[in-house]
Amino acid sequence: MFLSPRSKIQHKAFTLIELLVVIAIIAILIGLLIAAVQKVREVASRMTCANNLKQMALALLNYESTYQRLPPANTNNPFHSWPVFILPFIEQENLNKQYDMNKNWFDPINNKATQTQVKTFMCPSSPENQNRPALDNKNINAAISDYTVPGGLTGNFMDFCKNNGIGVPQNTSNWAVLNGQGIGTSINDISDGASNSFLVYESGGRPKHYISGKVIGEANSSFV
Repeated sequence: MFLSPRSKIQHKAFTLIELLVVIAIIAILIGLLIAAVQKVREVASRMTCANNLKQMALALLNYESTYQRLPPANTNNPFHSWPVFILPFIEQENLNKQYDMNKNWFDPINNKATQTQVKTFMCPSSPENQNRPALDNKNINAAISDYTVPGGLTGNFMDFCKNNGIGVPQNTSNWAVLNGQGIGTSINDISDGASNSFLVYESGGRPKHYISGKVIGEANSSFV
């Protein structure tokens, strides 16, 4: 019996080595794709973070335009922090109405407002869990903020300036733009000029202190 030509054709199967090579190539391609996607996501997150800073800076300047002074970094009796003052200027009028300025920030009557998370105050690139509690244990469930305003100079920064011939004011208690407590600062009071001064900056992951993505300890992150 003679076999037809078609029956003589033999189908060659993949060897184990060939399968492993194909799998390895697919794994490399997937790895490259994931890395590219993560890079795109990080770029988008940084753009969001930069936009948040822009919105807060504009809100602070609009506040100054309205009241002729920037808001203070914080006040006492009652205690308020600077983000409270700019709520109406970042389209948070309803949240502002829920906040009682006659009571302290940590007073239970203000819990509903202080526990409401405002996206403008969150950086998507923050190295810490976004559900971390607030620093002030008087209101442990308060919403978080990944941004702050300069509050003063650390000893390390002062030493750096002295060792590198950089002049710093003798009285650092009034160094920050949103200085101290009280009525705040006028733009005209900034002796170095607004373009040479920090107004608000990113400080994600508090209370841990990060430099170039690495934890270097814990610090009061309103000081530089």
